[in-house]
Amino acid sequence: MKCPICGGEMQEGFLGSGREIVWTPQTGKIKPPRNTKGAERLERNEEMPFWWMYYYVDAKRCEKCGLILTR
Repeated sequence: MKCPICGGEMQEGFLGSGREIVWTPQTGKIKPPRNTKGAERLERNEEMPFWWMYYYVDAKRCEKCGLILTR
């Protein structure tokens, strides 16, 4: 896939975190989705022990301009 911004090649991968991945329409401090109007969790959590959680979404990244797309 070509980057819609610069035309560079998009690399397949994942966007991950040791905490929740949250999208919110509001600016400011990110709070848990249940406390922020319009917020949505985007992640999947693999079956892992409760003391080691990893959240991620599939993503594509353009090395040339740094754009990251998730789906």
